[in-house]
Amino acid sequence: MVLAISVIIRSLTSLIVNIILSIAHRKLPIYNISLSIWLYVDYCTGYFSNILIFFMSLNRCLCFVKRHWGEAIFEGKRICLPILISVVLSVASAIVSIRSSGIRRLVIDGAGFVDWGEPEGLKMIMALIFEILYFLDRISAISIGITLIAVVNIVNYLPEISLPFLIILNTLRPIRRVSVMVAGSQTQSQVSGRRK
Repeated sequence: MVLAISVIIRSLTSLIVNIILSIAHRKLPIYNISLSIWLYVDYCTGYFSNILIFFMSLNRCLCFVKRHWGEAIFEGKRICLPILISVVLSVASAIVSIRSSGIRRLVIDGAGFVDWGEPEGLKMIMALIFEILYFLDRISAISIGITLIAVVNIVNYLPEISLPFLIILNTLRPIRRVSVMVAGSQTQSQVSGRRK
């Protein structure tokens, strides 16, 4: 429901701002203020969706791995804490990324809008990380790049790989089965000894 509210806020803001932009002249202050509000709401709701999806994934993972942790974090009124953290982090991320990169929204008549910014700040750091990974991928002759990419790939899939194994180990309970087998064999030897 919270994600739906986020989408509704984004859609209503877009609708209201588009109405204002169609009425107002480009030189009026309301035009630029509306574009800024639209930009910040878009970024905040986008980051909010990503962070909240992370918390939903964490909740689902904890249901299988550590149920009591999941209940401690996500049950009852405590669910408000992850939502509040998502709101705070999304607003902070939007402000940092927009201001550090100097992002502004430009409207192109007949085409829509474009978010335009300088190649610096948080966006530059993210782009630099992707460029480094791309560069390491391209120089496949260097074993360090191959090893790093292999390690990143393995680490990326560890939660998906480990969860089924943890579930299987939890359901098997090998110590209990060994104790049952040992106790069962002693009982059979005693019974067979009495028959003789």
